[in-house]
Amino acid sequence: MSDLNVVPTSTEASTVPVSITGTSKFEFGKDSFGVIRRTTGLASLASRVVKTFFTRKGSNPMNQAEGTFLPEMVGSYTGDKVAVALEVTRAIVDVENYFNSVQAKLNSYPASEMLESIVLDSVDFETQDSVKISIIIKALSGDQALLLLRT
Repeated sequence: MSDLNVVPTSTEASTVPVSITGTSKFEFGKDSFGVIRRTTGLASLASRVVKTFFTRKGSNPMNQAEGTFLPEMVGSYTGDKVAVALEVTRAIVDVENYFNSVQAKLNSYPASEMLESIVLDSVDFETQDSVKISIIIKALSGDQALLLLRT
């Protein structure tokens, strides 16, 4: 285990899609080839949140509540900024509701891997067909991460 204390200085210049604040412990499990196969702590939560955002709602036969309708917007963006902001807001609500329902059944996850809230930081229209969504996730432990989602 190693301590990680990273404070983002700029979301625009960052090449790393996740910026972590607070003092968090992370463990990266590697396979025999040295490839990371497992994360813990806030990195694990961030990974699961991103996966849920980009999973089409109803596409997981084991859990049809998982996901959002955001993936459907990705290929059909028409330049309607209000519609995009509304769909992102709906996606945040869907992800929070999904995590609340799943976490209610689990007792084994540490607080650093349990979602407390998601806050929309910004929706930026970079080009005619590209949108950058910044969200802040907060774990029950109090740790936070800024996630940049691009469509």
